[in-house]
Amino acid sequence: MRNEMLLKLLKTDLIAFDPGETTGVVEIKQGKLIKAYTIKHEELFKGVAFGDALIKQWQQYKLWVIEDFRIYPWAVVAGFDPALAARLIGALQVAALQSNAQIVFQLAGTVKQFVNNDKLKLLGWWSLLRNGHTRDAARHAAYYLITMF
Repeated sequence: MRNEMLLKLLKTDLIAFDPGETTGVVEIKQGKLIKAYTIKHEELFKGVAFGDALIKQWQQYKLWVIEDFRIYPWAVVAGFDPALAARLIGALQVAALQSNAQIVFQLAGTVKQFVNNDKLKLLGWWSLLRNGHTRDAARHAAYYLITMF
């Protein structure tokens, strides 16, 4: 395949998250994107608290890649709740630790510079990524798969 010749990906399983009011999630099996979707923050909190089926599905992954939290001055001015992302990361961390998963945190700026839209298209993932949240989660997954190869 064209993308395999141009970009070498680590053949591993992982789940990656872009935490926010709407959290982007991508599931990767053997280096291939198999699912991309979003979940509202309220559902994520409830799911972790009560161990719902989606969280149990996530806990099958032994590697979780999560966008790390930073408070940016523009975000506060724009009306975003800066504590929400931190609370979501905490909830994800609890869910990951319950299944003894490895957690890798990545900064958004580093990942977005390295994995641009063209790289997502080159990987053949673009058509499965319906919005910015899933694209950002996919960037985190791709960054890990490319740089850890």
